[in-house]
Amino acid sequence: MRFCLLSDINKEVDKVVSEIDEVVDRVAQDLLSELITVTPVQTGALKGAWYIEESNDGWIISNNMEYASIIFDGQRIVGGREYGSKKLPAGISPILKKYDLIMQQELAKI
Repeated sequence: MRFCLLSDINKEVDKVVSEIDEVVDRVAQDLLSELITVTPVQTGALKGAWYIEESNDGWIISNNMEYASIIFDGQRIVGGREYGSKKLPAGISPILKKYDLIMQQELAKI
């Protein structure tokens, strides 16, 4: 019969938390990299405006260019005028879904 000490349990919990943090960090950085890669370029301002910051709840990836939402919401026609990018016809939703799945798969391994 083996007895676990509370310190052994705490070490294992710390190890799991550390592994989770590593996965979240890596997937967030990979997502940022892909978003930068797929961002359409006309002047480069939109591509260069991506940033990532850590918060209490995890990572925040954002782009503060005023027209970013027009590009990342996907292609659409409003009042006979076309908005969005041919490079990202569905916007960034498919990319976000892809990385959500990647995150779930990586965390399930822990």
